[in-house]
Amino acid sequence: MEKYSFLKDPRALAEIRKHKWIESQKAGREIGFATAACDWVDKYGQPWKENHVKEGKNYSAFIEKRRFRRFRLDCDIELKNDAASLMAHRVDISYFGVSCITSNYLNAGSRLNIHLRLNSDSSNELNCGAIVERVAFVDHDNYELFLKFDETSQQQIENSKFFSN
Repeated sequence: MEKYSFLKDPRALAEIRKHKWIESQKAGREIGFATAACDWVDKYGQPWKENHVKEGKNYSAFIEKRRFRRFRLDCDIELKNDAASLMAHRVDISYFGVSCITSNYLNAGSRLNIHLRLNSDSSNELNCGAIVERVAFVDHDNYELFLKFDETSQQQIENSKFFSN
């Protein structure tokens, strides 16, 4: 059962895929994902977990899983770059980024400042740095964006009370 927890983490999955490719090259044939996953977890799972999963006095591996949780929050999102400021409608927010819908097209790779405001209370505001990672056409007036928070903003969000619910 412990092995399956790695399959829920996108970072571990990426490592397993790399391992599959390397081991397939060594074997001269395709070894299969399940074989690669079991082999990777047995050989590298525990050291990887120790480096990537935060544990503390009252915490467990669940803390790392929590980082991948998406939150549905009703909040205003203001996107700012050097040229303009625009509003977006929230879709999903996680510790890694925000998925939102806006009427403006933004190029992938663009750097933005994001201002999140949970309600009129200024204690529930966050300013974050982000990069436009994905852009998808929704309809003739809207684009869905995934904005990945920079590392500093990820830490800020993780340590804030913004997601306490």
